[in-house]
Amino acid sequence: MNPNGLLKFRKLYFSIYLLMFLVNCLTLYAQKYPHKIFTIKDGLSAMQCTSVFQDSRGFLWITTKNGLNRFDGKTFKKFYTVDGLADNTKFSSIVELPSGEICFLNSKFLVFYDNTSFKKIPLPKEVETYQYGTSLFFNSRQKQLICITNKDNSNEPNKVYLFDLSSRKFKRLIFDEISKGCSFSPQYFDSKNSVYYGVGVSFNNISEDIYKLDNHLRYEKFIDSFPGELGSFNYSNDNQQVIRYRNQAGTVEFAIKEGVSGFKKWLTLDKKEDLLVLNATKSDQLVANKNRVYYIPKNSKELNLLNDGFVAGLYSVKSKDEKLIWMPTEKGLLQFTNNGIRHFDEKDAEYVWSVTEDNQRNIWMLSYEAPIKVFNGKTVRVENGHSKLFPFIGSSKNIHTIADANRFYYSAQKDKRGTLWLPNSASQLAYQNNKFNRIKEYGAYFNFYDSEHDYIFQGSALGIGIYPALTPENELFLKGGEDLLLYSNYMYIYKDRKKRYWLGGWGGMNRFETFEDIFKKKSKEYSQAKKNIPFKGFMTMFEDVDGTLWVGTVDGLYYYVESKDSWEKVMSSQIKKFVPIIGQVSDDKLIVGVDEGLMILDRHKLKANKPALLKLYNYHNGFEGLEPGQSGLFKDSNGRLWITSGSVLSVIEPKKLDLENNALVPYIEKVNKTPVSFFQKEPLVLQENEVHLEVGANGFNRPMESQYSIKVDGSSWSAWQKSSEYFVSALTNGIHQIQVRAKTEGILEEHLVPVEMKVDIQAPFYESPNFSLYLGIACAILFTWFLYSFFKARYEKRKLAEKERTINYLQIQTLQAQLNPHFLFNALSSLQYLILKNETVLANKSLTKLASLMRGYLESSVVANNPRIRKNEISLRHKIELLNSYLELESIQHQEKFDYKIEYAEDLPLDSIKFPPLIIQPFVENAIKHGLVHKKDKGHLRIKFEHIEEELVCTIDDDGIGRVAAAEIKRRSEHSYKSYGTHLVYERVKLLNESDYEITIQTIDKPQGTTVIIKIQQKYEN
Repeated sequence: MNPNGLLKFRKLYFSIYLLMFLVNCLTLYAQKYPHKIFTIKDGLSAMQCTSVFQDSRGFLWITTKNGLNRFDGKTFKKFYTVDGLADNTKFSSIVELPSGEICFLNSKFLVFYDNTSFKKIPLPKEVETYQYGTSLFFNSRQKQLICITNKDNSNEPNKVYLFDLSSRKFKRLIFDEISKGCSFSPQYFDSKNSVYYGVGVSFNNISEDIYKLDNHLRYEKFIDSFPGELGSFNYSNDNQQVIRYRNQAGTVEFAIKEGVSGFKKWLTLDKKEDLLVLNATKSDQLVANKNRVYYIPKNSKELNLLNDGFVAGLYSVKSKDEKLIWMPTEKGLLQFTNNGIRHFDEKDAEYVWSVTEDNQRNIWMLSYEAPIKVFNGKTVRVENGHSKLFPFIGSSKNIHTIADANRFYYSAQKDKRGTLWLPNSASQLAYQNNKFNRIKEYGAYFNFYDSEHDYIFQGSALGIGIYPALTPENELFLKGGEDLLLYSNYMYIYKDRKKRYWLGGWGGMNRFETFEDIFKKKSKEYSQAKKNIPFKGFMTMFEDVDGTLWVGTVDGLYYYVESKDSWEKVMSSQIKKFVPIIGQVSDDKLIVGVDEGLMILDRHKLKANKPALLKLYNYHNGFEGLEPGQSGLFKDSNGRLWITSGSVLSVIEPKKLDLENNALVPYIEKVNKTPVSFFQKEPLVLQENEVHLEVGANGFNRPMESQYSIKVDGSSWSAWQKSSEYFVSALTNGIHQIQVRAKTEGILEEHLVPVEMKVDIQAPFYESPNFSLYLGIACAILFTWFLYSFFKARYEKRKLAEKERTINYLQIQTLQAQLNPHFLFNALSSLQYLILKNETVLANKSLTKLASLMRGYLESSVVANNPRIRKNEISLRHKIELLNSYLELESIQHQEKFDYKIEYAEDLPLDSIKFPPLIIQPFVENAIKHGLVHKKDKGHLRIKFEHIEEELVCTIDDDGIGRVAAAEIKRRSEHSYKSYGTHLVYERVKLLNESDYEITIQTIDKPQGTTVIIKIQQKYEN
């Protein structure tokens, strides 16, 4: 860009920014006190709150235009008509009785609540339906409730009704006249002194002056009010009452009574009806006027605007320690905290990254992408004078536009001449004598001023520039990767008391032992690459009064051990991430910024590795900042600490900082889903031995989630847990003590105060925790008896079965012994026939076959002699060999009478298939002797073996004369062949089937011959 173009460019942007400056250069509101508005988003039943009351347990009770609320500091519990209220909108003020009951008027009822139920007592008929403004008080001396009622927009004297807690009855209280024609209209009852306060009302219902009626029934006028103007009382408790009235001159004034002292003038309204403070009070106050809420510090007449746009009255309630104030408003419940911390809204100080102070004690607030703001102690102004230095072409030939003018970085500094050094992403800016100058034309990410040598250290993207404050042109530039460890953006510089210089940032540090070493470029590197730091890099450093160097890193808090040149981590379980801020609020207390907020730590306990957290501040208890900013702590000339964050800029006055940690007060809400009464003193009777506890805790110091622990009788405390529910099981009958404690961060366990209650377990015997033991013993005895009976019966059954198998075996052997001689007789008959016919060769051959057949029978007999039935089996191969031998003998004897064929598949497992012997052969013999030998022509015998679905199927098929013809021949021939084999086989099969076999025999009569099918189920032994 040519010089003329650049000049036009700069003029254009300057004009635009000047216009922005004129628009924004307005006086802005200053510091804000920490407060919070609880709304329906937080659990409140309605936005419009009408009253608030804190009971002795710490509960806040808030009445609204839609229900009653109980607040324990964390959770709102809401009550409506469905829960037992008479009306959701009509409430009086709330009082607490000595028993702990909460009491209030609700529509046409006087209501008592003990945390279990709402008990309603109808109001007298003379009492009109509740009107807004009805007040309820407790007279502790007389044990009476005092109800003061009034009609809206009416000057009629208020009525007073007394409710006696003993007789549970109402009565009307009638007051004497103040003077003739002037009645007393009570508005407030001071229970501590038994005094009524009210106004005088003339016969024509015109109010006159303000009186009190003491316990001696004497009237005393103590304020002269404007005639006809009704005074009104506001009160938070017996320690403070406020009267609003119009004085004789017609000016509205407010008188206040604190403690035992009398009323004094406090506030007034000027002609514009703005508030003015006439006299200071002994405690902090919240007041409201013209839709604004103000804070008045104790012993001060200063009005501080707290919030704008809120409709509220003077009514507010202080906590017992007066650290918190609550005010009901039309937009929710306002909670104010005065803990020494204030903040600037984001509209007043947007996203501040750096803070410094000029010689006039003005605070300069530098933001990233927002104008400079200057705070003079009361108001904030916008400072845009530096914008005229933009745009420009930087040292790297980049054009820096006017948008870069407001991109400020970390650690603005002031030198000994009062010059402000303002780090900007585009350049180093200096402000002196109301004039801005551009000192360096490369980005300044971190500034450090060495007052001893009057030098500026400027951290940048490529390294660190070091130059005299008076002559910046005499610069030494330490370049990253050469003079410093290589890292992008050098954003931290520190000088310790030993005058060592630590230069670097997130990537690590170079430590220079002396100022001269910087110019010699002689340093020691601390980095993970060198393995001499246990963390990634440095975010901030701080040296305490004892010379301990504390370091905030990206993964926790460390301190430097000089003697070992090492780094020790502290609070590793509580601080695990970024620590961008370290400072001190006093010599022995550090302030450390973490993700959760600001930690106040006891540095002595910290180094001793003892619990060191004194208090944690965050948006829950007064510190409004979210995520403290990097190097975001600045201490001004008044000792105040300025803390940057991702949301607001905060300022802390260390001497006013509230470091007291109020312990949470635990309570037991329900036992086994049943609410526990506020005044439960006797042991709670339970008909079961399991206890389900629902607990909670009262307290408004909750920077972190609450945790709970319980203890039953003499056992140890349970582990801390965030859940508010506990289950206690197996309690024996009798009385047990249950204790509950609660804590939050920063409260030591020895400071916790547990709450306790007793339960009386009266469970039936079968719910006793020992019942399961006794039942188990009984079951074990019964089970042992059952096992004994079972195995005894099984043994006897097995013994009986063994006897039966032995009998069956002997029967089978007897039949088999009958079968073997039978077949041998038939074979010898065939041999005899050949010898008689003098056929020597054939007889010899037959004798050989007979020998082979007899050997096979003998082997079958040996196998059969095994008493285990399953072992009494032969293979199919062996059986086929026996059949071949037998059929050859029969074919010799009955030449030309039949031929035979044995068939089976080639892949049939002949050796694996086994079955009892002498099952098949008798049917083969029958086919020959009774069917084929009586046939006139030549017959055929076919024997086929198959293995089908774990069954051996044997088919014996002949084309003989058939069973009918054979039976006829047998009947006519007295000496014909008699076969006993098949009969014995059927008997044998019957016994075998009773001994775990499955054998079936089917005989089919054909027109020509017979077919027998034998099926033997194959079973295999383990």
